[in-house]
Amino acid sequence: MTIPRAMLIGFAGLLLAALTVAQERSPQPPPPPLIYSAPSDADLVEFSDPSGSFKATFPGRPTEVVHNSGSIQERHYTVVRSGSMTRVIVLEFQDTIESRSSEILGNLRKNVSSLTRNPPKELGENPGKITVETVSEINGQTFDLLGYESTMFFTHLAFHITGKKLYVISTDVTNWHILKQFHPKIVNNFNSEADRFLRSFAIAK
Repeated sequence: MTIPRAMLIGFAGLLLAALTVAQERSPQPPPPPLIYSAPSDADLVEFSDPSGSFKATFPGRPTEVVHNSGSIQERHYTVVRSGSMTRVIVLEFQDTIESRSSEILGNLRKNVSSLTRNPPKELGENPGKITVETVSEINGQTFDLLGYESTMFFTHLAFHITGKKLYVISTDVTNWHILKQFHPKIVNNFNSEADRFLRSFAIAK
């Protein structure tokens, strides 16, 4: 049994809402810029989700949030560090979605700006752009990879669909406008950490 088209359209909206992180508003002056630092070996935590769906080595102990919305279950595993956020989201449906992979991934790409953190609205419109788009095989699984750049954030995203599940793996960094202009070494460290995290990710057989 495949998911009806109407459900897929609803699913796309649900995913976009699930991945959007609201920015806090404050009447106080903004805090000093957060400058990214890569995790040390001591920070790394090997983690398997309670259902045994995947394992990955996070840059810290992830928090888990579970949402149930009709026939879809969302499980979020997130680590927030100074200047960055690492996250795995697992969306599980009642029926297989593999036959709709191209359509789902196309919707995700089209709305990629809604899949990433955005600056406060007080800063005005902030159009971003996809700067990386490729496909890679990691640990025997094929992932669609996107890199999305906005003024304040850069986000590495990886998508994988198998059976009833969609996996979204993301690593971002804040104050991108500062880092890319003045801190090329930190940019390299961030990219290396994003790659390390993705390569640590493995779906249970």
